[in-house]
Amino acid sequence: HLVRPENYNYQELADKISIAAASFKSFGIISGDVVALFSENSPRWLISDQGLMRAGASNAVRGSSAPVSELRYILSDSQSVALIVQTGKLWKELELTNEEKQGFKFVLQLEGEPINGLIGWDDFLARGESEVLKGSSNGNDISSDSLNSSIATILYTSGTTGKPKGVPLSHANLLHQVRSLACIANPPAGSPILSVLPI
Repeated sequence: HLVRPENYNYQELADKISIAAASFKSFGIISGDVVALFSENSPRWLISDQGLMRAGASNAVRGSSAPVSELRYILSDSQSVALIVQTGKLWKELELTNEEKQGFKFVLQLEGEPINGLIGWDDFLARGESEVLKGSSNGNDISSDSLNSSIATILYTSGTTGKPKGVPLSHANLLHQVRSLACIANPPAGSPILSVLPI
């Protein structure tokens, strides 16, 4: 659980996503990279998820409460070049080899005091803010022409019938869902919504 509740208005959330995208790029994340995101739902999950997509990367997502064996498999199967973990405790539980650790461009810890070698949330945002101030962030790397083919996220199943299966979803898939679901559920602005799972 987060140490403190976090509340953002739409502009603040948009700014944080831009800052996260700039920070990801500063770590060498490029279009086509896959980054594993192992965390439960939170504002930081959303900012990380959208920041990666804005940087042109895809994320391989799974809840942090999934069995460690599944998480390790997802890391390997998705060929992730970086990792985002909810807590330092989860990082330790993964028990990755030095070779596996050295293959990452970075490891970001969303909550708590970062353990040795991991980037903490505050430092991650500060790095992104510095990049934005320098003007080195050029916004969204995904053009509308590439939406159909660009993978936005890879959702992994629970693996109840074997090893988890990765289901890639493109930006066009996600946009289609947003447009189509509006005819089923279209709450007016300001309505409170409970999201058990991340978006």
